[in-house]
Amino acid sequence: MRHIVLTAAALVTGCAPEFGIAPKDDTVPVQDTDVTVDSDTDVVDTEIVDTDTVDTDVVDSDTDVVDTDTHEVLPDADASTVGTRFWLAFMDNIELAYNGPPKMSVIVATDVATTGAIEVPRTGLSLPFTLAAGEVREIGLPAASWYAIGSGVTSDLGVRIVADDPVSVWAVHYRQYFSEASLLLPEPELDATYTVLAHPDGDASHPSEFVVLATRDATEVEIVPSVLTADLHPAGLAYRVTLQAGQTYQVQGFEDLSGTHVQAVGGEPLAVFGGAQRAEVGGPTCRPDSTLWDQVPGHKRLGTAYVVVPFTGQGGDTTKIVATQDNTEVRRDCGTPILLDAGEVSTFSARVPERITSDKPILVAQLNDSQSCNASNLGDPSLQILQPVALVRDHVRFASIDDTTYFHVATRPQRVNVTAPSTLTTLTLDGVEQAASLTPLASAPAWKTGSLVLAPGSHELAADVGVSAHSYGFSDYDATTTHLGYDCVGCATLLAAPTTCP
Repeated sequence: MRHIVLTAAALVTGCAPEFGIAPKDDTVPVQDTDVTVDSDTDVVDTEIVDTDTVDTDVVDSDTDVVDTDTHEVLPDADASTVGTRFWLAFMDNIELAYNGPPKMSVIVATDVATTGAIEVPRTGLSLPFTLAAGEVREIGLPAASWYAIGSGVTSDLGVRIVADDPVSVWAVHYRQYFSEASLLLPEPELDATYTVLAHPDGDASHPSEFVVLATRDATEVEIVPSVLTADLHPAGLAYRVTLQAGQTYQVQGFEDLSGTHVQAVGGEPLAVFGGAQRAEVGGPTCRPDSTLWDQVPGHKRLGTAYVVVPFTGQGGDTTKIVATQDNTEVRRDCGTPILLDAGEVSTFSARVPERITSDKPILVAQLNDSQSCNASNLGDPSLQILQPVALVRDHVRFASIDDTTYFHVATRPQRVNVTAPSTLTTLTLDGVEQAASLTPLASAPAWKTGSLVLAPGSHELAADVGVSAHSYGFSDYDATTTHLGYDCVGCATLLAAPTTCP
């Protein structure tokens, strides 16, 4: 069920949101790269060519997968992570020689009986599924190579999930001590313009990374790296690659790739995932590392008001802000402004629930730290990219992530954190009333936050107003975090409301 959202004034309570996307800077130098993909190799063959002679319309008929399907369309004012077409790209994880084989899965939740399929369009693989009304099912993927290895590498490993009726979808990359999970965004939520959110390794021994997935054939993608990439593309120098629908392009760098600009030159929708192959998080003495991976929202779904609710028992979470425009003013609980230019990053530890506001759109992420720096002494690095508080839902079916084969415990402690407006009166988890568990946000009493305990299995969260929520679980040297999405009418317009602090 979609929720009709609050007014802008109610959303910010003393800090009103503003949204705007800076025009692309045409003065950035462009290194135009003609990319040829050999079907027998994952390595991109690049040739530097004169910009005026690049023909991006020529596609090898042997590799072109023309997508003639009808695509979903959502009203501009609405926003929803419920849909019928999703795109997924896994990223490079710990070296395959270590920690046993990976296992990939997709979690699909539906309110109505439906059928669908998990597809790899470039190879022809199709895995059909059928769900009953109200079912939440984790579907294991066949043992195979589901991601590319290295930087500057193109693959045919993009995944598409389709359903006959609207569903919610998450993906899990299981690996002993290196598991991670992500909410998936349906096609109408994808964008042509992105600012990457990734994360560096604490000791710089492993790369940060991101992967771009094309959803249309002959998609020309321009990338402006924020740092030198592992395949030697300099920071600030734009280059281009051409991808077919279902192809991925992975980029790695031994510094933080956050702030990298990614754009489909022709306006085609892209899916972008960011994080790190392996990273230590929380400080120079925090150990060990783990993989980081989450889907990055495009510019059209960035906002100016966020709430961070720390993971329970961890003693504080590394929180990361990435600006998308120059001269962005960011405030924590309407305190001293932090000034950032486009692509710049601010990082701090959030120890209590707090609100982050800005005068221009930003990305915000919450990371679980390395286990040695967690008060619970449980849970390794995990990346959770937060959604603006304007994007909410009043009902969601989801599953806790429970495969104990990978988590080394009989029962894995899991929770769901909730942010709700103070007008909330009813909040149920699996039919049990939980509204009294939420407490007012000290810096903004118009909001309530809380943390609810999850049992293993599937769950249903429902409220009488729209809420924002994410679930997470920690075990010995492992963690997974997933946002529970949004589904709201008129909420996208609230991303554009101006923000001011007293």
